[in-house]
Amino acid sequence: MLTIVVTVDVMLGLPAVVYRDFARLHSLLLNVLGFLQQFPRPAGAGTAESAAAAATVLADDAFRATLLRLVAAVVSDGGGRDAGGSSDSSGGGGSAGSNSRASGGGACSPELTLIHETLAPTVCVLNNELLQMLNGRPHVSRATTDFIQKLLRMQTLQCIAREFAAATASVGALTAWQIRDTDRLGGVLHCLLFVVSGGSEEKGLEHAHMRRELAEALRVSGVLEHAARLVLLQLHAAPTGEALSASESVANLAHHFAAVYNKTGRMLMQYMREGGDAVAAAALREVLSGRCARHAALVHGVAALCRADGGPSYGLPEDVLRMATVMASASFGAGLKLYVQLDAAVPVALMMAAGLASPTPPVGVQATVLLLLRLAAWRWCRAA
Repeated sequence: MLTIVVTVDVMLGLPAVVYRDFARLHSLLLNVLGFLQQFPRPAGAGTAESAAAAATVLADDAFRATLLRLVAAVVSDGGGRDAGGSSDSSGGGGSAGSNSRASGGGACSPELTLIHETLAPTVCVLNNELLQMLNGRPHVSRATTDFIQKLLRMQTLQCIAREFAAATASVGALTAWQIRDTDRLGGVLHCLLFVVSGGSEEKGLEHAHMRRELAEALRVSGVLEHAARLVLLQLHAAPTGEALSASESVANLAHHFAAVYNKTGRMLMQYMREGGDAVAAAALREVLSGRCARHAALVHGVAALCRADGGPSYGLPEDVLRMATVMASASFGAGLKLYVQLDAAVPVALMMAAGLASPTPPVGVQATVLLLLRLAAWRWCRAA
């Protein structure tokens, strides 16, 4: 395992010792991924069998530590997507908005570029696979709890927010690699939030603390606001906007955003029902009420409603409505087909934006009621 850690150190920017260990590391990750993918999960949810398999993998302390370091490397510098040189960026709002690149710009060696471009996707897929297998059962073992807690506490959300801010700063000129990278980071955010926020068989103090940490990390990082800003700017990325919006990675990021917004609202609703942690509930409401986050949820929700029932767009600019529709109707996996059919995250995100976020102009109380009534009418007609 020592030579694998050496390769991890290379990804983290430490002096390179050997590059031949990269192949060994990548082969190990692929073998683990192949093992995990033998365990089917209905609708992406974890099962007792899949959770046990994930726990078996994470029980290896050396592997768990190595994977955490790899995830840290990927989310902290975008998987090396700046291998060609650029090392600076700017971003909006919040603590995630400045100096988002690691120091020491300049071109990386071809070997290190290869490591980043090959290893980063595998690391993200493996991390997300483990989290999905643990969905609903995060505390199946001490090792799984340790893995999830460390993912949350090593500022993963803050790092992803910085990468989204960096992408936003150059949204009109993003390379194909950068676009795919934002999709991958969106997936990491999506899976981490779902496993921490989801219903757990263990309703103990440990899980309650983890959920509070998640709520605070969402608030402090501004990650949902940065994701929303990127999604909105991609709608306006003319003249290349249509090409961008038709790509799978861009549309996937919009889907990740809607799902995370949806889940954040469900967490808030649970706190409201249970009369629980007022501090965490206030943090979640602040996240939902973010200017860009709420606007993105409303734009995509209204676009999906217009597509479904042919009703009014409430003054939404025609080009934005058209681009949101292009993004929604890109033809790929079941996740986006659900998005188009109003069966998944988008309509619920619209409901959260209208019903839970603080009502502010131009969507005040009256407009909120009209939106909710229209959504309810559509659902009733569809069920009839």
